[in-house]
Amino acid sequence: DYSEQALKKSEEVGDRRGIGRTLVILARVYDNLGQTQQARTYLEQALIICKEVKDRTGEALTLNRLGLFYNRQGDKEQALKYYEQALSIQKEIGDLGGQAKTLNNLGSLYSRLRQNERALQYLEQALNISRQVGDFWGEGRILTNLGMVYYDQHQKEKALENLEKALKISLDAGDQRGEGRVKYNLGRVYADLGEKRQALKDFEEALHIDKRVENPRGEGWILHNIGLLYFNWRRFDVALASFLLAKGIFQELGSPNVFEIDHDLGNLHEQVGEEQFTTLLAQVEPEADQIVEQALREAA
Repeated sequence: DYSEQALKKSEEVGDRRGIGRTLVILARVYDNLGQTQQARTYLEQALIICKEVKDRTGEALTLNRLGLFYNRQGDKEQALKYYEQALSIQKEIGDLGGQAKTLNNLGSLYSRLRQNERALQYLEQALNISRQVGDFWGEGRILTNLGMVYYDQHQKEKALENLEKALKISLDAGDQRGEGRVKYNLGRVYADLGEKRQALKDFEEALHIDKRVENPRGEGWILHNIGLLYFNWRRFDVALASFLLAKGIFQELGSPNVFEIDHDLGNLHEQVGEEQFTTLLAQVEPEADQIVEQALREAA
């Protein structure tokens, strides 16, 4: 509401720079709510305005957010293009805080591309700059990404060390969204270590946080991972319920991640056979929420 009011005020007084900056904030709000196409529209409008009024800081910020948008849509090449444009401007104008954010996003992107050494280079640069400028929140986010790069490299102790540091920062800074992300990633590491009870505890806490801060994308990934745990435990009812809930969220977001859920649903179908899957689906689909909640209570 405040952002909408700010946009209206900027339009009334003809503050084009203010309009551009407010559109970026609105894009972030809509993206967090899962309304990705509206978010992209706002970002594209903001980019035109920032260029028009020669707001270089705003232009870089917008390019960075566009990179995030395309990264989440699975278009890594387009994301990389926007990140590199943003970083070039931030270096040109000496925006250290902006550089740290873009380097962090580049590190995260290269991590997803399994180019872990390159990811580490970007993330270490981002971490140094964040500490230099005193960006406490940013440091926590970067440590989370570092932890998951070490996780991908099978360095579980280093992963846990960085994630625990990130968790402390998130709690100290009151960054609930960051806390939820750390808890989710701690769950992934503990699941891989075979400590499934601890993994479920972290997933459940992360799920509650993401519901509270209205982060549906995070909810979807947590439910997906809960489903994988129960699939491995051969609790196919809970696995199916979790996958169905995750798929529903990703479908609503228009996310390409729905195909990953379909793959896991296919594995479950193959595991139990056509007849049992059809029966299970009829039983589980109407009560998926309650089935997952009950399973998490039992595991606590």
